Amino acid sequence: MNQQAPPAPESETDADLVVRSRRGCRVAFAELIRRHEGWLLNLVYSLVGSREEAEDLVQEAFIRAWQRLTDLRDAEAFGAWLRSIAVNLVLVGRRRLARRGQRAELIRAAHRAACDDNRDTDGRLAVRQSLLRMKPEQAVVLVLKEMQGLSYREIAETLGVPVGTVRSRLHYARASFRRLWEE
Repeated sequence: MNQQAPPAPESETDADLVVRSRRGCRVAFAELIRRHEGWLLNLVYSLVGSREEAEDLVQEAFIRAWQRLTDLRDAEAFGAWLRSIAVNLVLVGRRRLARRGQRAELIRAAHRAACDDNRDTDGRLAVRQSLLRMKPEQAVVLVLKEMQGLSYREIAETLGVPVGTVRSRLHYARASFRRLWEE
């Protein structure tokens, strides 16, 4: 008889769920997904500008997290680790598009998606388009700091770079965003 594990109680920490997930408990991993998918989708959406693409990338991030769960050194850092996976997926995708010269198409697609989404305002659309026109590394740092409220240290850990690099990228990102916003 195939018994399924009981649902995770709310008192269970992410670290507890990671331990159970490492043992193959899909119910525990489903609870991790439930806890983290909302904020992760918001983060990715702010970086890619398309709800559909954001959903695909978040799904891919969870798949990679499941496949690489044994690589996570600190089970309590699951959220930060997951954020790193998602941000890296975004950066790889944006770099690939930039190399192909498809950044303009990315911006047009974001504009079309925003026009289809009645919740989007002109201001949000302008912010999203400005972010999409920035260098990917700068846009990511700006979103993580200003929209997600992460500290310099948390951003450095997410991106795997020194804190000084984060400060530098953020400085240039803010200047770039101001310039693009004024255009």
